[in-house]
Amino acid sequence: MKPKAVIVYKSRYGATTEYARLLSQILNIPAYETSKITDSKLDEYDIVIAGGSVYVGKIQVAKWMNEKKQILSRKEVFLFVVCGSPGINEAERAVMLSKNIDKSLINRADVTFLKGRMMKRNLSFIDNFLLRMGAALQKNAADRKRMLTDFDEVRKENLDDLVKKIKLLATLEPATN
Repeated sequence: MKPKAVIVYKSRYGATTEYARLLSQILNIPAYETSKITDSKLDEYDIVIAGGSVYVGKIQVAKWMNEKKQILSRKEVFLFVVCGSPGINEAERAVMLSKNIDKSLINRADVTFLKGRMMKRNLSFIDNFLLRMGAALQKNAADRKRMLTDFDEVRKENLDDLVKKIKLLATLEPATN
């Protein structure tokens, strides 16, 4: 019997939602926002691909993962983290993960960092204010400019390595929603 897989995600401004939709299409598996999947539905799957954006150092899907730790401990788990600076070094990634997600989950999850997007016109007033304050605190002018410059790095090809890893695990059985 082929394993069944599902994508569960939490997004703030849509980049993670777009990646979840792309993965769903590529792998022919369902995708649910964290608030839309029940424990009994989650139990039906062998592979869980969790996705979350980073907002002020917090991985948005982390709370859900920590709450579902018991269920996830019986699954193959992949995590994709969408952020504005996926090029951060391994040590910074490890710190971010350890501050957000239970160690037992991180130790067994395959984690992928993906490039995201930031469009100032789409930010809430508060988020725009926080962004400007954070940029003002940067000592380096180039860092300040980078923080305040719109970017959109969400691309289907960014998922290639993650898709290969998931497909290597098993030939996936399409699931019904």
